[in-house]
Amino acid sequence: MLVRKIGVLLAVLTATVAAASLAPTPASATVVPPQLDPFYSIPSPMPSGPPGTVIRSRPVVAQALPLLPVPVKAWQVIYKSTLLNGTDTAVSGIVLEPLSGWSGARPIVSYTTGTAGINPVCATSYQLANGVEYETAIFGLALAKGWAVAITDYIGRSVGPGPQHYLVGVEAGHATIDMGRAAQQLDGLSSASPVAFWGYSEGGHAAAWAAELAKPYAPMLNVVGTAAGGVPGDVREVARHLDGTAFSGITMLGAIGVNEVYDLPFDEILNDSGRAAVALARSTCVELTSGFLAFQRLSNFTTVPDPIGLPEWQTALAAVSAGKLAPAAPLYMYHGTVDELIPFTNAKALKDKYCAMGARVTWRPMLLVGHIGGVPVGAPGAVSWLDDRFHGRPASTSC
Repeated sequence: MLVRKIGVLLAVLTATVAAASLAPTPASATVVPPQLDPFYSIPSPMPSGPPGTVIRSRPVVAQALPLLPVPVKAWQVIYKSTLLNGTDTAVSGIVLEPLSGWSGARPIVSYTTGTAGINPVCATSYQLANGVEYETAIFGLALAKGWAVAITDYIGRSVGPGPQHYLVGVEAGHATIDMGRAAQQLDGLSSASPVAFWGYSEGGHAAAWAAELAKPYAPMLNVVGTAAGGVPGDVREVARHLDGTAFSGITMLGAIGVNEVYDLPFDEILNDSGRAAVALARSTCVELTSGFLAFQRLSNFTTVPDPIGLPEWQTALAAVSAGKLAPAAPLYMYHGTVDELIPFTNAKALKDKYCAMGARVTWRPMLLVGHIGGVPVGAPGAVSWLDDRFHGRPASTSC
C-alpha cells in the first residue's frame, strides 16, 4: 500500500540522519518467522502476575530497512494481557528506547500500528527486526523526542497459532495498555514513566479503546493522553462502506478477526470462494490480501446474500465499535476530510459522542486529506500535542 511505500522513503531519511551521530547497541536479531521461533511460544503454564507482566524478553536490532539499524536499544517482549472473557493471555511486542539520556522517568508512547495483516509474520516485533516495518518513520518522530516507543503485536498474532483478533476493541485496548505497563519494567525505563497512546487507522481504533479502558482497567497507570487518527467510529458503517471497494480485503480481515472472539455465523456460511479467500487472508499480509480481494463483496464469499446484516454480525460489530466510555485523559483526534476508507462523518460522530460523555477532545480535521495521506500529514501534529501532555500543559478542547 502507498502508506508503506511512503514510510520506506521517510524511514531511510530518518534512520540515516540519526545513525550519523549514534551507533546502535549490539544485540541479537531474528530472521525466523514467529511460527518457528520458540521465543513466541505460548507460555505453559501462564506465569503469575498482573496484566502487563513481562513473561520473557530479549534484545534485538531494530532495522528501518534491512542492514539499516535504528539507533536505539530494542527488546522483543512477551507480556501478559487479558482477553474479552477475562482470561489471561500472552502477547508479543517490541520496545524501543533512544540512546540519548533523559532526566527523570523517560516518557513511553504505546504505539499501535495500522492494518498490516493477521498472520504472525505481519507482526511489528518481527517485521521491525527484519527491516520491513514501514511505519518506522512515523513512530520515529516520537523517538526523536527522546521518548520510548512500545508497540504491541495485538492479541492473537505471533503468540499462538493466530490469527490476530483484528478489530476486537476491548482486546486491542488491553494489549495497548499492557504494552505500556510491560515497557515500564525494562532497563532504563520506570514504573514512574508517564504513558501516552498513539495510533492511526486500526492503530487509532486500538488507541481510542485504550483511552476508554485505561482508568477502569489500569487505574495505577499514569496516562497523560491519547492521539488517535483515522479512527473508525461505528464499525458497522465502515464495513458497509468498504464492502466491494478497492479496500474490501479489510472487510474480510475484520470478519475473520471478530469471528475469532464472537463466534459468528461465518465458517458455516462460506462458499468455496469464501474458504479460499479466508485461507489467503490468514496466510498473507495486507498487501496481498488487499490486492487479491479488492472490489469483492463479502456476499460473494458466502451462501447468504447479506452476511453483514445478520443480527449476530450487527451485534458483534456494534460491540467492537469505540465510544463506550469517556476517556479520562485528554484525547487528540485527527481525520482527513476526504478519507476514502473511513468516512469523515463517521469519525466526527465518535468525537461528538465522546464530547457528550464529558471527555476533553481536541479535534483536528485535515482539509482535503485522504486516509493514507493522513498518516504523514497528521503525525507531526499528534507528536506536538503529545509533547504538551508529557510537559503537563493543559489540553484545549473542541467540545
